[in-house]
Amino acid sequence: MLFAWFKSKITTLKFVNSADVYLEEVFVPDNNRLAKAIDFNSANAVLASSRLKVCWAGVSIAAGAYEAALRYSI
Repeated sequence: MLFAWFKSKITTLKFVNSADVYLEEVFVPDNNRLAKAIDFNSANAVLASSRLKVCWAGVSIAAGAYEAALRYSI
């Protein structure tokens, strides 16, 4: 069973939903597991690069908004 509770009190631009996920009585075949993965920290290492991409997306949106406002004001 998969249980997910989304934290909806955050009022920001979100590319990725934040949630608490609980897995109970779940079977994952060996060929579908991350190699050398022991716990969530193993998966977290894989997700670290995606966090950087999400951060840069926000910076890109802010830079585009600034440049558009600058062009509009001139």
